[in-house]
Amino acid sequence: MQFNKPFEHILPEQAGLSSRAILAFLDELDNKRVVVHSVQILRYGKLLAEGYYAPFTADTQHRIFSISKSFVSLAIGILAGEGKLSLDDKIVDHWPEKVPADVHPYIAATTIRDMLKMTSPHNTSAYKVVKDDDWVRTFFTCPPCRRPGTVFVYETTNATVLSALVEKLTGKTILEFLYERLFTPMECSEGIHSAMLPTGIAWGGAGFICTPRDLAKVAQLCLNGGVWEGKQLVPAEYIREATAKQQENNLASARWPDQRQGYGYQIWRCSHNGFSFLGMGAQVAVCLPDRDLVVVVNGDNQLISDGYHRIFTSLWDQIYDNLSDTPLPEDPEASEALARRLTSLQVITAEGDAKKPEEIPFETGRWYTMDENRAGITTCRFTFTEDGGTFEYERTGFGHYAIPFGYGKQVQHTFDGMPAISSAGWHTERHLQLCTYVIGDAPAPLEIGFCFEDDAITMIMRNGSEGLLDGMAFVGYNGAFSGQFTE
Repeated sequence: MQFNKPFEHILPEQAGLSSRAILAFLDELDNKRVVVHSVQILRYGKLLAEGYYAPFTADTQHRIFSISKSFVSLAIGILAGEGKLSLDDKIVDHWPEKVPADVHPYIAATTIRDMLKMTSPHNTSAYKVVKDDDWVRTFFTCPPCRRPGTVFVYETTNATVLSALVEKLTGKTILEFLYERLFTPMECSEGIHSAMLPTGIAWGGAGFICTPRDLAKVAQLCLNGGVWEGKQLVPAEYIREATAKQQENNLASARWPDQRQGYGYQIWRCSHNGFSFLGMGAQVAVCLPDRDLVVVVNGDNQLISDGYHRIFTSLWDQIYDNLSDTPLPEDPEASEALARRLTSLQVITAEGDAKKPEEIPFETGRWYTMDENRAGITTCRFTFTEDGGTFEYERTGFGHYAIPFGYGKQVQHTFDGMPAISSAGWHTERHLQLCTYVIGDAPAPLEIGFCFEDDAITMIMRNGSEGLLDGMAFVGYNGAFSGQFTE
């Protein structure tokens, strides 16, 4: 048994998809400014195209955020198939040590099935409401707002509790269990791991970290009805239920069409009779059983409200609409162009001109003293070169920071000890946009706009940091504020 075994690769045309359609798909993602880290397209279980945007590679472990919930669902399905639990079990019966004596009737009536369908009785994630390091316990102590099993409300504590339940019933961590039952039989990578909760257990709600190929294998497994190379790894009936519409979610769900097609068991329905795994920042794995197609995209779009929508519409327009059920003629020119493109991808850079203005009407290298601000930045300065520069600043309670950046290219560096990339672009001779992405286990984007005046600087910043667990970058980096030149 080997780890990280790749898919068999064939030309797209052999599977009824032109290389030109894939190039158009990549172009559309770029034109829509989707921040992509990797793309994989599979049909009939064969890999048609695979690309990684530098500095990401096939071996890069990537946080999949809420796609973790779908992995937890598969673990629950395996245990249900073995009779270790029933989807109609009351969840309180599995956690008597965490349930208060006066537990609310709505919580007492909640089943595992309700939790899988996102129809538990809370109005938001319970661990965000109740201050308690035991996030599992918060599910039982947070006041509910409605009867369970009625309407869809996205609540991450559901998967957090179910993930912990897998560990309780098996006596193993959930990742140990998944390695034993799924990841090893599918020859996934060796390093799948998770962000941890304060109590020291894996965060099944949004913490799993794996390679894009690992994610593609799990998606392909589900498209195969739980079968991998002839072995039934997840019960077929559970996969049928988990990927089917179990709950309406168009009453109070996201406004984008492919998040309003219904919900299964921690798995979304989407257009064209498909289902998908979705994670924050637009981590996407789309499965289309009717066309035997899997498309996986990883990236960091936490600052883009319609990131999912941009990916789905590009997929429908350029890939789905160009699928043929029979092989297409070979197209050597397009095949070569696609091969070149897939080996030269780079993470999209900041908007604006990718070169320094000939004349910058302000003095560089000088320090500015900043007005009081939420970010705690007290002083800052810029130094510029022909192909980039460095933004330096002091932050109260944190010390000195330096963010190097390139024009039209990403510069790799570290931020608070975490790997990061940064780029910048000029919108006018006085307006600069800086984009930084932390790219480790706790990915987070930061975007800062700067306006330079003769003796002053103003910046406006926004971040996409999750801000729930230790190690989350850019917490507090929000708002607009100014500063004055320091003599």
